[in-house]
Amino acid sequence: MMKFRPLKTINVIQLAVVLAILFNVGILLYFSAQTSMWDDEVNSYFLSTLPVSEMIDLMSGNFDEDAPGFNILEHGWQKIAHSNQFALRLMPFSLWLATLLGVGFLAYRLGGNPGLYWALIITALWPYHWIYPIALRWYSLAAALGVWNLYFFVKLLDSVSGDVDYSRYRRLLFGALVAVTGAALWYTVYSAPVLAAGELAALIFVSGWSPRKYWAWGLSWLGAVILYLPWLSTFLGQLGESTGTRFAWSNILSSLYVLWAGDFSIPTTFWISLPLLGAFVIVGVLALRYWSVSKIPLVVSVVILLGLLLFGVVEMKRLLIVTVFLSSAVGLAVAAAMREGPGPITRNLLITAGVLALIGFGGSFANMVSGTGWITYRWLDKINEAASYINSEHQDALILTNSNALAFYANDSIGIELAKYQGAIQLGSESKTKVWNTLLRTDPTYQPKMLEAISSSTEIVYAHHAFFTSAGSTGEMESVVRWLESMSFDSFVERQFTPIENGIEQFLDFPDHPGYRMTLIYLKKK
Repeated sequence: MMKFRPLKTINVIQLAVVLAILFNVGILLYFSAQTSMWDDEVNSYFLSTLPVSEMIDLMSGNFDEDAPGFNILEHGWQKIAHSNQFALRLMPFSLWLATLLGVGFLAYRLGGNPGLYWALIITALWPYHWIYPIALRWYSLAAALGVWNLYFFVKLLDSVSGDVDYSRYRRLLFGALVAVTGAALWYTVYSAPVLAAGELAALIFVSGWSPRKYWAWGLSWLGAVILYLPWLSTFLGQLGESTGTRFAWSNILSSLYVLWAGDFSIPTTFWISLPLLGAFVIVGVLALRYWSVSKIPLVVSVVILLGLLLFGVVEMKRLLIVTVFLSSAVGLAVAAAMREGPGPITRNLLITAGVLALIGFGGSFANMVSGTGWITYRWLDKINEAASYINSEHQDALILTNSNALAFYANDSIGIELAKYQGAIQLGSESKTKVWNTLLRTDPTYQPKMLEAISSSTEIVYAHHAFFTSAGSTGEMESVVRWLESMSFDSFVERQFTPIENGIEQFLDFPDHPGYRMTLIYLKKK
Protein backbone atom coordinates (compact mmCIF):
# COMPACT_ATOMS: atom_id res chain seq x y z
CA MET A 1 0.00 0.00 0.00
CA MET A 2 1.36 3.38 -1.03
CA LYS A 3 2.05 5.78 1.82
CA PHE A 4 1.72 9.51 1.34
CA ARG A 5 4.26 11.63 3.14
CA PRO A 6 3.14 15.03 4.37
CA LEU A 7 4.51 17.98 2.47
CA LYS A 8 7.55 19.43 4.13
CA THR A 9 6.72 22.62 5.96
CA ILE A 10 8.21 25.58 4.19
CA ASN A 11 10.97 27.08 6.23
CA VAL A 12 9.98 30.60 7.28
CA ILE A 13 13.40 32.07 6.59
CA GLN A 14 13.50 30.52 3.12
CA LEU A 15 10.08 31.97 2.37
CA ALA A 16 11.32 35.35 3.59
CA VAL A 17 14.25 35.13 1.17
CA VAL A 18 11.94 34.42 -1.75
CA LEU A 19 9.55 37.24 -0.82
CA ALA A 20 12.38 39.74 -0.31
CA ILE A 21 13.91 38.94 -3.70
CA LEU A 22 10.50 39.07 -5.41
CA PHE A 23 9.88 42.46 -3.79
CA ASN A 24 13.24 43.75 -5.01
CA VAL A 25 12.82 42.31 -8.50
CA GLY A 26 9.28 43.64 -8.82
CA ILE A 27 10.23 47.17 -7.85
CA LEU A 28 13.23 47.21 -10.17
CA LEU A 29 11.23 45.95 -13.14
CA TYR A 30 8.52 48.54 -12.42
CA PHE A 31 11.03 51.37 -12.33
CA SER A 32 12.74 50.06 -15.45
CA ALA A 33 9.53 50.64 -17.33
CA GLN A 34 8.13 53.72 -15.59
CA THR A 35 10.98 56.10 -14.75
CA SER A 36 12.40 58.33 -17.45
CA MET A 37 15.94 57.88 -18.65
CA TRP A 38 18.04 60.60 -17.07
CA ASP A 39 20.93 62.44 -18.67
CA ASP A 40 23.80 60.23 -17.51
CA GLU A 41 21.98 57.18 -18.83
CA VAL A 42 21.29 58.88 -22.14
CA ASN A 43 24.89 60.09 -22.45
CA SER A 44 25.94 56.48 -22.04
CA TYR A 45 23.34 55.38 -24.58
CA PHE A 46 24.43 57.86 -27.25
CA LEU A 47 28.09 57.10 -26.63
CA SER A 48 27.45 53.37 -27.01
CA THR A 49 25.71 53.84 -30.37
CA LEU A 50 29.05 54.81 -31.91
CA PRO A 51 31.34 52.31 -33.60
CA VAL A 52 33.52 50.75 -30.92
CA SER A 53 36.72 52.30 -32.30
CA GLU A 54 35.27 55.83 -32.17
CA MET A 55 33.84 55.21 -28.72
CA ILE A 56 37.20 54.00 -27.42
CA ASP A 57 38.95 57.03 -28.94
CA LEU A 58 36.56 59.38 -27.16
CA MET A 59 36.81 57.60 -23.82
CA SER A 60 40.59 57.39 -23.99
CA GLY A 61 40.50 61.18 -24.24
CA ASN A 62 38.70 61.37 -20.86
CA PHE A 63 35.44 62.19 -22.61
CA ASP A 64 33.29 61.40 -19.60
CA GLU A 65 35.75 60.19 -16.93
CA ASP A 66 34.53 56.59 -17.17
CA ALA A 67 36.27 53.41 -18.19
CA PRO A 68 34.97 51.77 -21.39
CA GLY A 69 33.88 48.34 -20.12
CA PHE A 70 30.19 49.01 -19.59
CA ASN A 71 29.82 50.98 -22.81
CA ILE A 72 31.35 48.15 -24.84
CA LEU A 73 28.86 45.75 -23.26
CA GLU A 74 26.03 48.21 -23.87
CA HIS A 75 27.09 48.63 -27.51
CA GLY A 76 26.41 44.94 -28.05
CA TRP A 77 23.17 44.98 -26.06
CA GLN A 78 21.80 47.86 -28.14
CA LYS A 79 21.76 45.58 -31.17
CA ILE A 80 19.03 43.66 -29.33
CA ALA A 81 17.29 46.38 -27.30
CA HIS A 82 17.66 49.24 -29.81
CA SER A 83 16.15 52.35 -28.15
CA ASN A 84 13.50 50.62 -26.05
CA GLN A 85 13.85 51.96 -22.52
CA PHE A 86 12.67 48.83 -20.72
CA ALA A 87 14.75 46.51 -22.89
CA LEU A 88 17.86 48.66 -22.42
CA ARG A 89 17.49 48.55 -18.64
CA LEU A 90 17.13 44.78 -18.66
CA MET A 91 20.91 44.60 -19.04
CA PRO A 92 21.77 46.31 -15.72
CA PHE A 93 18.83 44.47 -14.14
CA SER A 94 20.35 41.13 -15.23
CA LEU A 95 23.72 42.23 -13.88
CA TRP A 96 22.02 42.97 -10.57
CA LEU A 97 20.64 39.43 -10.49
CA ALA A 98 24.23 38.24 -11.00
CA THR A 99 25.19 40.45 -8.04
CA LEU A 100 22.55 38.83 -5.82
CA LEU A 101 23.84 35.42 -6.89
CA GLY A 102 27.37 36.49 -5.95
CA VAL A 103 26.16 37.75 -2.56
CA GLY A 104 24.58 34.34 -1.99
CA PHE A 105 27.78 32.45 -2.84
CA LEU A 106 29.93 34.77 -0.70
CA ALA A 107 27.59 34.65 2.28
CA TYR A 108 27.21 30.87 2.07
CA ARG A 109 30.97 30.45 2.13
CA LEU A 110 31.37 32.77 5.13
CA GLY A 111 28.21 31.96 7.08
CA GLY A 112 26.58 28.82 5.71
CA ASN A 113 22.89 28.66 4.89
CA PRO A 114 21.85 31.15 7.60
CA GLY A 115 24.39 33.66 6.32
CA LEU A 116 23.15 33.16 2.77
CA TYR A 117 19.52 33.69 3.78
CA TRP A 118 20.02 36.83 5.83
CA ALA A 119 22.52 38.40 3.44
CA LEU A 120 20.06 38.01 0.56
CA ILE A 121 17.13 39.32 2.62
CA ILE A 122 18.98 42.43 3.75
CA THR A 123 20.55 43.05 0.34
CA ALA A 124 17.16 42.79 -1.36
CA LEU A 125 15.43 45.06 1.17
CA TRP A 126 18.24 47.63 1.49
CA PRO A 127 16.51 50.87 0.33
CA TYR A 128 19.44 51.89 -1.85
CA HIS A 129 18.87 48.71 -3.87
CA TRP A 130 15.31 49.62 -4.82
CA ILE A 131 16.20 51.71 -7.86
CA TYR A 132 19.91 52.26 -8.61
CA PRO A 133 20.56 48.71 -9.89
CA ILE A 134 18.51 49.39 -13.04
CA ALA A 135 20.35 52.56 -14.08
CA LEU A 136 21.78 52.22 -17.59
CA ARG A 137 25.24 52.88 -16.22
CA TRP A 138 28.14 50.83 -14.95
CA TYR A 139 26.87 50.53 -11.36
CA SER A 140 25.37 47.01 -11.46
CA LEU A 141 28.24 45.68 -13.55
CA ALA A 142 30.75 47.00 -11.02
CA ALA A 143 28.76 45.55 -8.12
CA ALA A 144 28.58 42.12 -9.79
CA LEU A 145 32.28 42.05 -10.63
CA GLY A 146 33.20 43.31 -7.16
CA VAL A 147 31.16 40.71 -5.29
CA TRP A 148 32.35 37.83 -7.45
CA ASN A 149 35.94 39.04 -7.19
CA LEU A 150 35.70 38.98 -3.39
CA TYR A 151 34.15 35.51 -3.47
CA PHE A 152 36.98 34.20 -5.67
CA PHE A 153 39.46 35.93 -3.35
CA VAL A 154 38.02 34.10 -0.34
CA LYS A 155 38.17 30.80 -2.22
CA LEU A 156 41.77 31.60 -3.18
CA LEU A 157 42.65 32.06 0.50
CA ASP A 158 41.01 28.69 1.21
CA SER A 159 43.07 27.05 -1.51
CA VAL A 160 46.42 28.22 -0.13
CA SER A 161 45.63 27.55 3.53
CA GLY A 162 46.67 24.33 5.15
CA ASP A 163 43.16 23.70 6.45
CA VAL A 164 41.59 22.73 3.14
CA ASP A 165 42.90 20.22 0.63
CA TYR A 166 42.95 21.97 -2.75
CA SER A 167 44.84 20.90 -5.84
CA ARG A 168 47.28 23.23 -7.56
CA TYR A 169 44.77 23.47 -10.40
CA ARG A 170 42.13 24.91 -8.03
CA ARG A 171 44.62 27.44 -6.68
CA LEU A 172 45.49 28.56 -10.19
CA LEU A 173 41.82 28.67 -11.12
CA PHE A 174 40.78 30.93 -8.26
CA GLY A 175 43.85 33.12 -8.72
CA ALA A 176 43.01 33.51 -12.41
CA LEU A 177 39.38 34.34 -11.58
CA VAL A 178 40.50 37.05 -9.15
CA ALA A 179 42.75 38.46 -11.89
CA VAL A 180 40.06 38.35 -14.59
CA THR A 181 37.28 39.86 -12.47
CA GLY A 182 39.69 42.43 -11.06
CA ALA A 183 40.79 43.52 -14.53
CA ALA A 184 37.19 43.53 -15.77
CA LEU A 185 36.21 45.73 -12.83
CA TRP A 186 39.10 48.08 -13.62
CA TYR A 187 37.92 48.31 -17.22
CA THR A 188 34.50 49.20 -15.78
CA VAL A 189 35.35 51.74 -13.08
CA TYR A 190 38.62 53.49 -12.32
CA SER A 191 38.30 53.00 -8.55
CA ALA A 192 38.80 49.23 -8.90
CA PRO A 193 42.28 49.31 -7.26
CA VAL A 194 40.53 50.30 -4.04
CA LEU A 195 38.95 46.83 -4.01
CA ALA A 196 42.43 45.32 -4.12
CA ALA A 197 43.37 47.51 -1.15
CA GLY A 198 40.22 46.39 0.66
CA GLU A 199 41.08 42.74 0.11
CA LEU A 200 44.61 43.35 1.37
CA ALA A 201 43.19 44.98 4.50
CA ALA A 202 40.81 42.06 4.96
CA LEU A 203 43.72 39.66 4.53
CA ILE A 204 45.59 41.42 7.32
CA PHE A 205 42.60 41.09 9.66
CA VAL A 206 41.86 37.50 8.67
CA SER A 207 45.29 35.91 8.50
CA GLY A 208 47.78 38.22 10.10
CA TRP A 209 51.15 37.27 8.65
CA SER A 210 50.69 34.46 6.13
CA PRO A 211 53.24 34.78 3.30
CA ARG A 212 51.48 32.25 1.07
CA LYS A 213 48.24 34.20 1.20
CA TYR A 214 49.96 37.52 0.57
CA TRP A 215 51.73 36.01 -2.41
CA ALA A 216 48.43 34.65 -3.70
CA TRP A 217 46.79 38.07 -3.37
CA GLY A 218 49.75 39.88 -4.95
CA LEU A 219 50.14 37.51 -7.90
CA SER A 220 46.41 37.54 -8.62
CA TRP A 221 46.24 41.33 -8.75
CA LEU A 222 49.49 41.40 -10.73
CA GLY A 223 47.61 39.28 -13.24
CA ALA A 224 44.85 41.90 -13.24
CA VAL A 225 47.42 44.62 -13.93
CA ILE A 226 48.85 42.61 -16.84
CA LEU A 227 45.37 42.18 -18.31
CA TYR A 228 44.85 45.92 -17.87
CA LEU A 229 48.07 46.95 -19.63
CA PRO A 230 46.31 47.98 -22.90
CA TRP A 231 44.44 50.69 -20.97
CA LEU A 232 46.92 51.38 -18.17
CA SER A 233 48.63 54.37 -19.78
CA THR A 234 45.22 55.92 -20.46
CA PHE A 235 44.20 55.34 -16.85
CA LEU A 236 47.38 56.94 -15.52
CA GLY A 237 47.02 59.88 -17.88
CA GLN A 238 43.44 60.50 -16.83
CA LEU A 239 44.28 60.46 -13.13
CA GLY A 240 45.84 63.89 -13.49
CA GLU A 241 42.77 65.20 -15.29
CA SER A 242 40.21 63.84 -12.84
CA THR A 243 37.61 66.27 -11.61
CA GLY A 244 36.51 64.06 -8.78
CA THR A 245 37.26 66.80 -6.22
CA ARG A 246 34.33 68.77 -7.64
CA PHE A 247 32.02 67.08 -5.15
CA ALA A 248 31.31 69.41 -2.25
CA TRP A 249 30.63 68.41 1.33
CA SER A 250 26.88 68.79 0.78
CA ASN A 251 27.11 66.24 -2.02
CA ILE A 252 29.21 63.86 0.06
CA LEU A 253 26.83 64.08 3.02
CA SER A 254 23.78 63.47 0.84
CA SER A 255 25.58 60.49 -0.69
CA LEU A 256 26.32 59.01 2.72
CA TYR A 257 22.69 59.54 3.69
CA VAL A 258 21.43 57.72 0.61
CA LEU A 259 23.89 54.89 1.28
CA TRP A 260 21.93 53.75 4.35
CA ALA A 261 18.52 55.41 3.89
CA GLY A 262 17.97 55.01 0.17
CA ASP A 263 16.53 57.48 -2.30
CA PHE A 264 12.95 57.61 -1.07
CA SER A 265 13.25 59.89 1.93
CA ILE A 266 14.95 63.18 2.56
CA PRO A 267 16.92 63.74 5.80
CA THR A 268 14.32 66.10 7.25
CA THR A 269 11.61 63.43 7.00
CA PHE A 270 12.65 62.42 10.48
CA TRP A 271 10.03 59.73 11.03
CA ILE A 272 11.65 57.86 8.13
CA SER A 273 15.29 58.92 8.29
CA LEU A 274 15.83 58.54 12.03
CA PRO A 275 14.40 54.99 12.27
CA LEU A 276 16.55 53.92 9.33
CA LEU A 277 19.58 55.57 10.95
CA GLY A 278 18.84 53.80 14.22
CA ALA A 279 18.52 50.45 12.47
CA PHE A 280 21.75 51.07 10.57
CA VAL A 281 23.66 51.91 13.76
CA ILE A 282 22.34 48.83 15.56
CA VAL A 283 23.22 46.42 12.77
CA GLY A 284 26.61 48.13 12.52
CA VAL A 285 27.19 47.32 16.18
CA LEU A 286 26.10 43.73 15.54
CA ALA A 287 28.52 43.49 12.62
CA LEU A 288 31.33 44.49 14.98
CA ARG A 289 30.03 42.16 17.68
CA TYR A 290 30.14 39.22 15.27
CA TRP A 291 33.34 40.37 13.67
CA SER A 292 34.61 36.85 13.06
CA VAL A 293 32.04 36.21 10.31
CA SER A 294 31.36 39.73 9.00
CA LYS A 295 34.90 41.11 8.88
CA ILE A 296 35.80 40.36 5.24
CA PRO A 297 32.91 42.17 3.48
CA LEU A 298 32.79 44.80 6.24
CA VAL A 299 36.47 45.71 5.95
CA VAL A 300 36.28 45.74 2.15
CA SER A 301 33.24 48.05 2.15
CA VAL A 302 34.84 50.48 4.61
CA VAL A 303 38.13 50.60 2.70
CA ILE A 304 36.33 51.21 -0.61
CA LEU A 305 34.23 53.97 0.93
CA LEU A 306 37.29 55.62 2.50
CA GLY A 307 39.10 55.36 -0.83
CA LEU A 308 36.24 57.05 -2.66
CA LEU A 309 36.19 59.78 -0.02
CA LEU A 310 39.96 60.23 -0.26
CA PHE A 311 39.87 60.65 -4.03
CA GLY A 312 36.79 62.86 -3.94
CA VAL A 313 34.60 60.63 -6.09
CA VAL A 314 31.83 59.83 -3.62
CA GLU A 315 28.47 60.42 -5.24
CA MET A 316 25.14 58.85 -4.32
CA LYS A 317 24.68 57.07 -7.64
CA ARG A 318 28.14 55.43 -7.49
CA LEU A 319 27.88 53.56 -4.20
CA LEU A 320 26.33 50.25 -5.27
CA ILE A 321 29.69 48.51 -4.99
CA VAL A 322 29.85 49.64 -1.35
CA THR A 323 26.30 48.83 -0.27
CA VAL A 324 26.35 45.21 -1.47
CA PHE A 325 29.35 44.50 0.75
CA LEU A 326 27.74 46.33 3.69
CA SER A 327 24.47 44.44 3.34
CA SER A 328 26.37 41.15 3.09
CA ALA A 329 28.29 41.93 6.28
CA VAL A 330 25.11 42.88 8.12
CA GLY A 331 23.34 39.73 6.95
CA LEU A 332 26.22 37.56 8.13
CA ALA A 333 26.18 39.27 11.53
CA VAL A 334 22.42 38.82 11.96
CA ALA A 335 22.73 35.16 10.98
CA ALA A 336 25.54 34.65 13.49
CA ALA A 337 23.49 36.26 16.25
CA MET A 338 20.46 34.10 15.46
CA ARG A 339 22.54 30.93 15.26
CA GLU A 340 24.26 31.62 18.56
CA GLY A 341 20.98 31.89 20.41
CA PRO A 342 21.14 35.58 21.31
CA GLY A 343 21.00 36.72 24.89
CA PRO A 344 18.49 39.30 26.09
CA ILE A 345 20.55 42.30 24.98
CA THR A 346 21.29 40.99 21.50
CA ARG A 347 17.71 39.79 21.10
CA ASN A 348 16.37 43.21 22.05
CA LEU A 349 18.79 44.89 19.65
CA LEU A 350 17.64 42.65 16.81
CA ILE A 351 13.98 43.32 17.56
CA THR A 352 14.57 47.07 17.84
CA ALA A 353 16.51 47.16 14.57
CA GLY A 354 13.76 45.18 12.85
CA VAL A 355 10.99 47.47 14.09
CA LEU A 356 12.92 50.62 13.16
CA ALA A 357 13.73 49.21 9.72
CA LEU A 358 10.07 48.36 9.12
CA ILE A 359 9.04 51.91 10.02
CA GLY A 360 11.64 53.37 7.67
CA PHE A 361 10.82 50.88 4.91
CA GLY A 362 7.11 51.61 5.23
CA GLY A 363 7.64 55.34 4.92
CA SER A 364 10.04 54.91 2.04
CA PHE A 365 7.59 52.64 0.25
CA ALA A 366 4.81 55.21 0.73
CA ASN A 367 7.04 57.93 -0.73
CA MET A 368 7.97 55.65 -3.59
CA VAL A 369 4.33 55.01 -4.46
CA SER A 370 3.24 58.64 -4.08
CA GLY A 371 6.27 60.09 -5.88
CA THR A 372 7.02 62.53 -3.06
CA GLY A 373 9.88 63.02 -0.64
CA TRP A 374 12.60 61.56 -2.86
CA ILE A 375 16.08 62.95 -2.39
CA THR A 376 16.96 62.56 -6.08
CA TYR A 377 14.46 64.07 -8.47
CA ARG A 378 16.02 62.81 -11.69
CA TRP A 379 14.08 59.55 -11.32
CA LEU A 380 10.79 61.47 -11.11
CA ASP A 381 11.29 63.72 -14.13
CA LYS A 382 8.49 63.14 -16.65
CA ILE A 383 10.78 63.59 -19.62
CA ASN A 384 9.09 60.80 -21.55
CA GLU A 385 5.73 62.52 -21.08
CA ALA A 386 7.17 65.86 -22.22
CA ALA A 387 8.58 64.26 -25.36
CA SER A 388 5.28 62.50 -26.08
CA TYR A 389 3.45 65.81 -25.74
CA ILE A 390 5.82 67.53 -28.18
CA ASN A 391 5.53 64.67 -30.67
CA SER A 392 1.73 64.76 -30.54
CA GLU A 393 1.12 68.52 -30.44
CA HIS A 394 4.09 69.96 -32.35
CA GLN A 395 5.31 67.32 -34.76
CA ASP A 396 6.84 69.84 -37.17
CA ALA A 397 8.41 72.13 -34.59
CA LEU A 398 12.15 72.43 -34.13
CA ILE A 399 13.17 71.30 -30.65
CA LEU A 400 15.70 73.21 -28.61
CA THR A 401 16.70 71.90 -25.21
CA ASN A 402 19.43 71.58 -22.61
CA SER A 403 18.50 67.93 -22.02
CA ASN A 404 20.05 64.84 -23.57
CA ALA A 405 17.20 62.81 -22.13
CA LEU A 406 14.61 64.70 -24.16
CA ALA A 407 16.62 64.02 -27.32
CA PHE A 408 16.46 60.30 -26.51
CA TYR A 409 12.66 60.32 -26.26
CA ALA A 410 12.33 62.54 -29.33
CA ASN A 411 14.04 59.74 -31.28
CA ASP A 412 16.84 62.04 -32.34
CA SER A 413 20.05 60.08 -32.72
CA ILE A 414 22.15 62.97 -33.95
CA GLY A 415 21.32 66.36 -32.47
CA ILE A 416 22.42 66.17 -28.86
CA GLU A 417 25.01 63.57 -29.74
CA LEU A 418 26.44 66.00 -32.27
CA ALA A 419 26.40 68.71 -29.62
CA LYS A 420 28.02 66.50 -27.02
CA TYR A 421 30.94 65.76 -29.28
CA GLN A 422 31.34 69.41 -30.24
CA GLY A 423 30.88 68.55 -33.90
CA ALA A 424 33.77 66.12 -33.96
CA ILE A 425 31.56 63.29 -35.19
CA GLN A 426 28.81 63.26 -37.85
CA LEU A 427 29.29 66.95 -38.51
CA GLY A 428 27.68 66.65 -41.91
CA SER A 429 24.40 65.31 -40.54
CA GLU A 430 22.96 68.55 -39.21
CA SER A 431 20.21 68.61 -41.85
CA LYS A 432 18.71 65.54 -40.13
CA THR A 433 18.93 67.02 -36.67
CA LYS A 434 15.64 67.36 -34.80
CA VAL A 435 17.00 68.47 -31.43
CA TRP A 436 19.54 71.21 -30.79
CA ASN A 437 21.46 71.93 -27.61
CA THR A 438 21.00 75.47 -26.30
CA LEU A 439 24.02 75.13 -24.01
CA LEU A 440 26.19 75.32 -27.15
CA ARG A 441 24.49 78.34 -28.68
CA THR A 442 27.72 80.35 -28.38
CA ASP A 443 30.02 77.60 -29.63
CA PRO A 444 31.75 78.86 -32.82
CA THR A 445 31.38 75.51 -34.61
CA TYR A 446 27.92 74.59 -33.44
CA GLN A 447 26.19 77.99 -33.41
CA PRO A 448 26.09 78.67 -37.18
CA LYS A 449 24.41 75.34 -37.90
CA MET A 450 21.97 75.87 -35.07
CA LEU A 451 21.09 79.39 -36.27
CA GLU A 452 20.52 78.06 -39.77
CA ALA A 453 18.04 75.50 -38.40
CA ILE A 454 16.28 78.19 -36.35
CA SER A 455 16.02 80.65 -39.24
CA SER A 456 14.33 78.04 -41.42
CA SER A 457 11.72 77.24 -38.75
CA THR A 458 8.43 78.94 -37.97
CA GLU A 459 7.72 76.94 -34.80
CA ILE A 460 10.08 76.06 -31.97
CA VAL A 461 9.60 74.21 -28.72
CA TYR A 462 12.20 75.00 -26.09
CA ALA A 463 12.29 72.27 -23.42
CA HIS A 464 14.11 73.43 -20.31
CA HIS A 465 15.32 70.70 -17.95
CA ALA A 466 15.89 72.13 -14.48
CA PHE A 467 19.19 70.61 -13.44
CA PHE A 468 20.43 71.76 -10.05
CA THR A 469 23.27 73.66 -11.71
CA SER A 470 23.49 76.92 -13.60
CA ALA A 471 22.69 74.99 -16.80
CA GLY A 472 19.19 74.33 -15.46
CA SER A 473 18.58 77.64 -13.73
CA THR A 474 15.74 80.07 -14.25
CA GLY A 475 18.31 82.57 -15.50
CA GLU A 476 19.48 80.17 -18.20
CA MET A 477 15.89 79.49 -19.27
CA GLU A 478 15.08 83.21 -19.50
CA SER A 479 18.32 83.87 -21.38
CA VAL A 480 17.43 81.31 -24.06
CA VAL A 481 13.93 82.74 -24.44
CA ARG A 482 15.26 86.30 -24.83
CA TRP A 483 17.77 85.03 -27.40
CA LEU A 484 14.99 83.44 -29.45
CA GLU A 485 12.69 86.44 -29.07
CA SER A 486 15.45 88.60 -30.52
CA MET A 487 15.07 86.50 -33.69
CA SER A 488 11.39 87.52 -34.03
CA PHE A 489 9.74 84.71 -32.09
CA ASP A 490 6.87 85.14 -29.63
CA SER A 491 7.02 82.85 -26.60
CA PHE A 492 4.34 81.12 -24.51
CA VAL A 493 4.85 78.82 -21.53
CA GLU A 494 2.80 75.83 -22.62
CA ARG A 495 3.32 72.89 -20.28
CA GLN A 496 5.27 72.07 -17.13
CA PHE A 497 6.11 68.64 -15.72
CA THR A 498 7.23 67.36 -12.29
CA PRO A 499 6.83 70.12 -9.69
CA ILE A 500 9.84 70.61 -7.44
CA GLU A 501 8.77 70.45 -3.82
CA ASN A 502 9.97 68.88 -0.59
CA GLY A 503 13.06 67.46 -2.28
CA ILE A 504 16.76 68.01 -2.49
CA GLU A 505 16.37 71.64 -3.56
CA GLN A 506 15.92 72.67 0.08
CA PHE A 507 19.51 71.58 0.78
CA LEU A 508 21.06 73.51 -2.11
CA ASP A 509 22.89 76.82 -2.09
CA PHE A 510 21.36 77.39 -5.51
CA PRO A 511 18.03 79.24 -5.24
CA ASP A 512 17.68 80.13 -8.93
CA HIS A 513 15.84 77.05 -10.14
CA PRO A 514 12.37 76.87 -11.74
CA GLY A 515 9.38 75.44 -9.94
CA TYR A 516 9.19 72.48 -12.32
CA ARG A 517 11.78 70.02 -13.54
CA MET A 518 10.64 70.30 -17.16
CA THR A 519 9.17 73.43 -18.76
CA LEU A 520 7.99 73.52 -22.38
CA ILE A 521 7.98 76.95 -24.02
CA TYR A 522 6.33 77.27 -27.41
CA LEU A 523 7.70 79.94 -29.78
CA LYS A 524 6.12 81.04 -33.04
CA LYS A 525 7.70 83.33 -35.60
CA LYS A 526 6.03 86.75 -35.81
